[in-house]
Amino acid sequence: MTSTSKSVANLVIAGLVVAFVALASPAPAAAQYSFSVPQVTMECTVNPDASVRIHYRIVFVNSFVGQPIDVVDIGLPHDNYDLNTMSAFLNGTEIRNIAPSTYIDTGVEVNLGLGIASQERGIFEFETVMPDLVFSDTTSDELASMRITPTWFDNALVTGATDLRILIHLPPGVAAEEVLHQGTPFLSRADLPDHAAVAFQFEGTRFTEAHLVGISFPRRVMTRVVTITKWDLFVKWWDDNPNARLVVGLLMLLGSLFFFMRFTAWTGWSVFTVLTVAFGVAFFMDSHAQLYAIPIFIGFFVLMEWRTRKHKRSYLPPIASVEGGGIKRGLTAPEAAVLLEMPLGRVMTMVVFGMLRKHLLVQEQLKPLHVVLSEDIAITTGKKARLKAAARAGKVIHGYEHLFLDALAANRGLGVTDADLGPAMKGLVEHVAERVTGFDLEETRKYYRYQVERAWLEAEQIGELDARTEKVDKKLDWLLLADDYPDRFGRWQRTGYYYRPMWGRPISGAGLGGPSVSLGGSGGGASAGGALSHTQTSFGDVSAGFAGWTERVTGQLSTSLRPGDVTGGGGGVLDLSGFDTVTGDVLEAMASGSGSGGGGGGGGCACAGCACACACAGGGR
Repeated sequence: MTSTSKSVANLVIAGLVVAFVALASPAPAAAQYSFSVPQVTMECTVNPDASVRIHYRIVFVNSFVGQPIDVVDIGLPHDNYDLNTMSAFLNGTEIRNIAPSTYIDTGVEVNLGLGIASQERGIFEFETVMPDLVFSDTTSDELASMRITPTWFDNALVTGATDLRILIHLPPGVAAEEVLHQGTPFLSRADLPDHAAVAFQFEGTRFTEAHLVGISFPRRVMTRVVTITKWDLFVKWWDDNPNARLVVGLLMLLGSLFFFMRFTAWTGWSVFTVLTVAFGVAFFMDSHAQLYAIPIFIGFFVLMEWRTRKHKRSYLPPIASVEGGGIKRGLTAPEAAVLLEMPLGRVMTMVVFGMLRKHLLVQEQLKPLHVVLSEDIAITTGKKARLKAAARAGKVIHGYEHLFLDALAANRGLGVTDADLGPAMKGLVEHVAERVTGFDLEETRKYYRYQVERAWLEAEQIGELDARTEKVDKKLDWLLLADDYPDRFGRWQRTGYYYRPMWGRPISGAGLGGPSVSLGGSGGGASAGGALSHTQTSFGDVSAGFAGWTERVTGQLSTSLRPGDVTGGGGGVLDLSGFDTVTGDVLEAMASGSGSGGGGGGGGCACAGCACACACAGGGR
């Protein structure tokens, strides 16, 4: 074989190999659109009937790697369009194939046929009349308003920058100087022979996002506008801001958890979980459902809180009240507090303070409050032995106080809030109910409210500090019955008088009106009336004074005592503990038999304002 023949044979073999490789290799991916849009003009002509004629002139330059531009998608402001009002041209040749877009949610697609080939330039024009694009202006009844953005194309398809111009022609009768912009300034305003026009320009922009512009002009030239209210604007803003909906949803969840658990005394967790999932799905599917549910949720929150508070105050059992049966006198301040159905935490505070004042108890720690039985009481066991020991020490023990002394003795080493005082409180309530049976309850309540005001009047009329402190010591438990006692003690404090309870004053015997350390011990600050000498306190205790410290103690006791401890219920208005087990079993069964799935997503156009005519993202394909 000659050298020439060998060369030819080699070329043939190489060609066969290349052909074989080409046939065996997978087909190359389909070519993608890749084009630039150097110039875009959008002209809008406002009609008196609130419709707007929209005309686009878009210059396309196809790249050398891009497939022919055979379809152009044009986003429209809303779905209420008419294909019969639309026309399109490519390089002056009319295009008749216009249909709803299969690429974007709101818009049409124009089939260009052979379209714009690679490396070619084409001028595309599109025109339509869109109804309902001129709105009432929410800033003035004398103005009409329109906001609009041109369509835009997919960022992955567009290269280079665009010079974008938006022209808006107003109806006859409007002067150019009467037209106002809504944030984006005009390029120019002009009075043409028969009407006014304004222009906006975006130089060197990317035609891959919205370019929203807005105008307001005299409403007198319109025969019709689309009426929109501030509520409508808010609803639109709500729809267009998923982050706001998420934040509000989380607040609704936290609020629901707080009020639901207060209402049910921390029962019904499974019920709450099911309701949360159900509402979450409903809100995700329909943003308006979440918006309209907000006032309903607030109404339920208020109702649940009102019922919870009413239930908390209604811990007295039914009492046979006899109208005209007279007033039951001789009740102690804690007994009167029960009759008046004061919060249980305050009743408990009054009982503890009363036993501290009589030295039946001794305070060991302030925060949290720790008390122990005094030595002469602690060494006794049994009610009779305790009464004898108290009599020898000149102390008086009320019948209901034995219940609390027994409970505190059994919980030695624990704070008052950790001790099991529920049975003692229940005994006090039953004791009061028994004592006032057969009397006129309303007249009795009025009598003790008068006693409270009388105690405060007497204390407030005393100007000499030592004498005032002596009166407060004697009437402290009655003074604490006033709903506004923190404010009254606060007024004293602002005048320089600081009351400190007698059981906490320094043993050194500082004068009642003289300087001493602040409430709680070594925390500094001169004050009158003595101090609690065994514990440290914070600056907040010092500034708040006795009333603030008492409120904190009451709050601590409120967390450890619930109406259910007294009445035998669960502490809330509704007990859902029975549902927890049943619902939990159902959920477990559902979980064991359920599968999981996935879903897709979508896209859309979002714009805001009183007249949003949003032309959504389109693109050549």
